Amino acid sequence: MGRTGTLSRMSDGRIRKRIGYLANGSQPTFYLGHSMPDAIVTAARLDQVWAVISPDGGTWDETTIQVAKAIAKGDTETTIEPPADQTGEMLVFWMENTKARFGRFLNFKFPSQCHAAMTRYQGDRQDEKQALNVRYPSFNDQPDETGVTLEKALTQYGEDAFTQYGDSQWAKTKMNMTRFVKRQIEAEKITDLSHLDANAIDRVIQRIASRPNADTKQSRKAENPKPISVKTAGNALKEFRFFLRWLHRSDLPWRKPSDWDTQAVKIKMTDQERVAKISARQVQTYTIEELKTLWTYATPQTHLLMILGLNCGFGAAEISSLHRDELMLRQVHPEAKVLNLLTTDQDSWIRRLRRKTTVYGEWRLWDITVQAIEWRMNRNKRQDNPHIIQNDSGSTITEKEIQNAWQRINRSIMADNPKWVKKSFNKLRKTAANFIRQGAGSEAASLFLSHGKPSQMDVLLEVYTDRPWGIVHAATANLESRFKLEKVLTMETPFPAVVKKGGANISLATIEKIVRMAAEGYRTGEIADETGVSTETVRRWLKRQSND
Repeated sequence: MGRTGTLSRMSDGRIRKRIGYLANGSQPTFYLGHSMPDAIVTAARLDQVWAVISPDGGTWDETTIQVAKAIAKGDTETTIEPPADQTGEMLVFWMENTKARFGRFLNFKFPSQCHAAMTRYQGDRQDEKQALNVRYPSFNDQPDETGVTLEKALTQYGEDAFTQYGDSQWAKTKMNMTRFVKRQIEAEKITDLSHLDANAIDRVIQRIASRPNADTKQSRKAENPKPISVKTAGNALKEFRFFLRWLHRSDLPWRKPSDWDTQAVKIKMTDQERVAKISARQVQTYTIEELKTLWTYATPQTHLLMILGLNCGFGAAEISSLHRDELMLRQVHPEAKVLNLLTTDQDSWIRRLRRKTTVYGEWRLWDITVQAIEWRMNRNKRQDNPHIIQNDSGSTITEKEIQNAWQRINRSIMADNPKWVKKSFNKLRKTAANFIRQGAGSEAASLFLSHGKPSQMDVLLEVYTDRPWGIVHAATANLESRFKLEKVLTMETPFPAVVKKGGANISLATIEKIVRMAAEGYRTGEIADETGVSTETVRRWLKRQSND
């Protein structure tokens, strides 16, 4: 996506904005008049137009640059000249496509040759009843089958996703969601592209919004299978709309029906889910006691993941992509004077662009975070791998590996406490941000999360001021103090030089009970009977505890 840029005033008083890219790689400049308030509104409209063009790697072309220039001048109506290579039927499609994509920004007028082409096309359709493989949005009659199946279109959509995103976790996630969407389309008996009219699109959307049962091994075996989650349904709806937009712009014989447009969709919720939402806690997070429990059961590697989630607000994606070049150990902040920061050469930092949004973020690292990162880097088998968080084989840790490690910790806890409520790893990110917001306000929490616009109240603030990183660093320091005070991240050696391979084959609670009963004077046989393990297991764990 091209840079959206900021507003700047020229020497003659005019305000300009650079946004997006032309096909040759240059960035066009749009002049927005002399009034800053008016320019801000116009710039926002340009951002919206560019948002329509940019998601699929688009650039300004002969048509869209005319749209953008008309908006920059403040026009609400404009005459658009068609590209020279658009004639006949393709000229009709160009007209309808322009109105469908940008009609909400401008009222369009077209030259006489466009209207003549439309008249000829309508006459041909009516008089000759010619079946066309391309559905033009200006007609509501049902065309003959195109011969192109939805399965073929979805396969091509998936291939394009891999071309764009590579063999990344994001591409794999899109493929999984695409397969789910495909099953919903098949359930509605939609096979050929010509069947995908406004009615069919609405049926698929309503089917997803009603949350069909999850198509997993566990769900298929269950007597009462659970529906997909509200979040999954929302993501599936987004993916279906992405597919429709891609299909509309592709060279396949389908165009978005003119009588269909994107509308807000209400996703069905169960009664239990509605009741669960009746709470002052709008976001699911971990409590202090839950964090203590997680820390107690975690392995050294999971301790590291947990700390990065709490200190830096990193989710699985941010952790797996953490690069050595983004780490600054024991250094004064390079822009301390500009940001008015109190910093010494004992401070450590992570400074990076968030991969998802390319928004800049920085975090002052806690002492235990530095200890965890150095422990991991010393254990990394591949020093040529620029990523900091590696697995024991030397490969960059994947988001899936992080999620699996977190699930293992949750299963261990549930073995001792069946009432434990399992939450995802990324809830750590929300937990930390929630603490930051409570202590330092919304702007600090937004900066902590690397969100794009930390101040929603003042649109000019980003133009005239630097972001207050000092507030964020003070807030994370206060959070570190709170965790120390409440003994959340406590353990004598959370990152031992030698990590024992394998884990206990009995739960942590059982081990603690064995040690406690032995300290109270119970005999080995009595401990074994009480805990339900063999006498040899009791002796082995007591010996291990004495050696430690």
